[in-house]
Amino acid sequence: MPIERMKEIQTCIREIGNKVSDADLSVFLDNQNKILFGNEPADKKLELLAKHISILKERTEFSIAAPDLLMNLACVLYIREDEDPYVVSKDIHEQKVGQLTKDSRGVLADFFYRVGLSAYLPSQSGLTTGIERLLQQSAEMTAKARMYEKHLAEAIS
Repeated sequence: MPIERMKEIQTCIREIGNKVSDADLSVFLDNQNKILFGNEPADKKLELLAKHISILKERTEFSIAAPDLLMNLACVLYIREDEDPYVVSKDIHEQKVGQLTKDSRGVLADFFYRVGLSAYLPSQSGLTTGIERLLQQSAEMTAKARMYEKHLAEAIS
């Protein structure tokens, strides 16, 4: 396994385990600092920090990682014929993410239940809808958190 690709795989696995991307975590931490060192009164800061932390906590305690995190891992693992396995090209990675997203109807349910995951789960009939529902909920939660971070950054700047 090429070192650069292994590094990307490890990053993806860490992000999936944390259920938050490094980029989203960086934005979260920047906003935490803006709140802490902002001009608001102490009680307002405490209220903002509590709300801010609760959103991240909700996201990290959800049962499944955001679909975009899973998609990134799948696209780092699967190397296209025209791709150099020793280099993780951002452009090629984005193309692969776009194609896999298109092919899987926007969620990774197809990818996971068609590669044999169903053998490890109790119900074949509920697998498709269950995974799709969980991935959709996770995607909605992630989108909500990202929107909140954006609004918070704008409000405290």
